[in-house]
Amino acid sequence: MNAGGTVADVGSWRQYADQLTPEQVEHLEYVQAKEYRQYVDTPERREGDLLDLARTYLERNRKNAEFADVPVPHGAEARFDWGPESHGEWRRSLVWGEYPTGIEDVYVLVSGMQKPDGTYTRQLGLFVDDDVAMTAEQARTLAAALLKAADDLDRG
Repeated sequence: MNAGGTVADVGSWRQYADQLTPEQVEHLEYVQAKEYRQYVDTPERREGDLLDLARTYLERNRKNAEFADVPVPHGAEARFDWGPESHGEWRRSLVWGEYPTGIEDVYVLVSGMQKPDGTYTRQLGLFVDDDVAMTAEQARTLAAALLKAADDLDRG
C-alpha cells in the first residue's frame, strides 16, 4: 500500500480466503476483530498488514505443496510447516524426542531443521523461561532429562 493509500487500493485479505486453510482464515479473522486493533493506528494500515499476512500464508502453502514429497527423517516428527530462513532458504522444524523435566516452562528436546533437499541437523535443546527457579530435586530431574536426551542424540 502506498502512502495515503486506501483499502480499495490494495484489496482485502479475504480475496485469498479460498486459498487459505481454515486455521489461517480463523487467525486472520481473529486478528482483524480483536487484539491487533489496539496496536495499529488506522484501518487502512490494519488491512494492509492483514493482506501481507495472508500473502505470507499463501507462500507457505505453496511451499508446503512443493516440498510435500520430502520425507521426514526416521523417528522424527515435523512440528511446523516449511518456512523461510532469513537468507531466503526454506526449512522445517523436526522433533525426535521430548524429555520430561517436571518443571513448568522448562523443556528438553532433541530437535533439528530440515532443508528441501532432505538434509537435516539434529541437536539437543534446552528451553527455559527467564524467571524459572528450581529446587534441588527439580534440578536433578532436569539433569536426568538432559542425560537421556544426550544419549538419544548420540544413538542417532
